[in-house]
Amino acid sequence: MSADTVTLKIEEKAKESARIILEEAKKEADKKRESIIADATLRKDKIISNAEFQSDVVKKGIIQNANAKRKLDALKEETLSLNEVKEKAKALLKEKDCTDIFIKYMKESLLKGEYTLIPSSFSRKMLEKNISKIEKEVGISLKISKEDADIDSGFILQGEIYDVDFSLDAIVEEVFEKSKKEIHSTLFN
Repeated sequence: MSADTVTLKIEEKAKESARIILEEAKKEADKKRESIIADATLRKDKIISNAEFQSDVVKKGIIQNANAKRKLDALKEETLSLNEVKEKAKALLKEKDCTDIFIKYMKESLLKGEYTLIPSSFSRKMLEKNISKIEKEVGISLKISKEDADIDSGFILQGEIYDVDFSLDAIVEEVFEKSKKEIHSTLFN
């Protein structure tokens, strides 16, 4: 065998080895590429899933806040409406002689004994005019104070043990508290 033939065979063998090495390198590179793509896809899916979860949490929070704000606004409106109705009720009561209303609430309080009646400046004349009727119907003894109570209308009964508030504010509040469901139903349904 000649040197050229040996060289040619060595070259062919080297080319074949190089081709095999290149094929294996290409296969290894393809595997590595697929592995990198799979990892990237997995990370992408995790990022998307996490973003969707966070988006849902934020969305639910926004909806809950909106619902809470809506309920709070409705409650504020209801409170304003109730306060307006209470003020109108007090204004209507102030236009009338409320002796019978005071007597009714005094009877419900089951009062006994002697009391000092401290009237508001607004209700003083009406109460002075009707003191005998009040005493007789309620069954208590009353003395009218020379001083006025620091209330808008009605009076305070001062006893030895405790005081009782018979202001129109207190009476209207009590009526609204006792009839809360009916009033709410009438006003808001």
